[in-house]
Amino acid sequence: MYEITIYPNTIAPWFAQVYAGMYNLKKNGEVRISISTEPKYPILMDGTSLAIDVYDKESDIKKSILIDLNDNRGFAVPEVVDWFDVIVKRSYLPSRLDELPKYAKEKVIPYGINFNCGSSQIPILNVFLSHHLTRARSFKIGGEKRHSIRAQHQLRFLFYIFRNNLSLNEEDFLCSPYNSTKYGVFFLTRMYEYRGGREVFRERDRIYGERIKLVSTLMREFGSRFFGGIVDSDISRKYCPKDLLCKKLSRREFVSTLKNSDISINTLGAGMSNPWKLGESMAAARCIVSEPLEYKLPVDLKDGENFKLFRSIDDCVSSCQDLLSKPSLVAEIKQNNFDYYNKYIKSDAIVRNMLKDCFEKK
Repeated sequence: MYEITIYPNTIAPWFAQVYAGMYNLKKNGEVRISISTEPKYPILMDGTSLAIDVYDKESDIKKSILIDLNDNRGFAVPEVVDWFDVIVKRSYLPSRLDELPKYAKEKVIPYGINFNCGSSQIPILNVFLSHHLTRARSFKIGGEKRHSIRAQHQLRFLFYIFRNNLSLNEEDFLCSPYNSTKYGVFFLTRMYEYRGGREVFRERDRIYGERIKLVSTLMREFGSRFFGGIVDSDISRKYCPKDLLCKKLSRREFVSTLKNSDISINTLGAGMSNPWKLGESMAAARCIVSEPLEYKLPVDLKDGENFKLFRSIDDCVSSCQDLLSKPSLVAEIKQNNFDYYNKYIKSDAIVRNMLKDCFEKK
């Protein structure tokens, strides 16, 4: 059994899956959980990382673990590799680890596929009280002071905890691989406000341009068999033709439409990250057509088994056409993704696997 101490100094949407997994494992009697009100670590990576201490009673070994779900492949605070025994990284790129000293490189392992899902097992009142009572503490890093708790992070954390518990739990995403569907192809995407220098804006223009072309082509090629577009917003109206705009769906409407589609198209997120849509599509056991993944997973998804890869818009269209002409292949990929989800993405499975991998690290 693992005994987990959580240092809750982070916001929640990235970590809904982690919290859900830990508390589901607690329900199963696999872990014990305590939430510390004494900060041990500073805010890291603007709230997209979570520090935990884990004691394995069987081996009598304790490890400090950083779960880093940042979109970025790097480390916002270089000293982070010295503070923890293991760093579990969502945006895990082996070539980037070559920049670290050997001892540090060996501490880093991949997290897997992340998405925002809640759990009825998360005790809202306990989490609220732990955040309310956690004391602020200053840490000196590189000559600068950083604080363990920021009020706005606490408020955002609580908002997401309540939202996840009162709206969609993990079970709400699940679907039979063999359900009947209305749509053949599903692709709903958004445009975000980008901040940065010239290169950031060039990247923004490239991403926006590709998404506009892809949506336009899918609408033209698949007609009524396609559901999607670019979510209507102030930003998307600046860049996108009006006929490509789609009204914003609630998360429940989004998931319902995803389940009602055979094929879900996956494009990479900010910083080339694996987007939440990938995890949502796997949970719903959909057939996926995807851009090549930039970051490595603990267990790779395979082209032809879990998804069909595309490297151009023509590739995407031809892959969708091929799949829609082969219902048995679509059903096979859906079943493969159903199996993969239950083994490697389901909240209790991803946390169980993560803890196992952490304690296998010497």
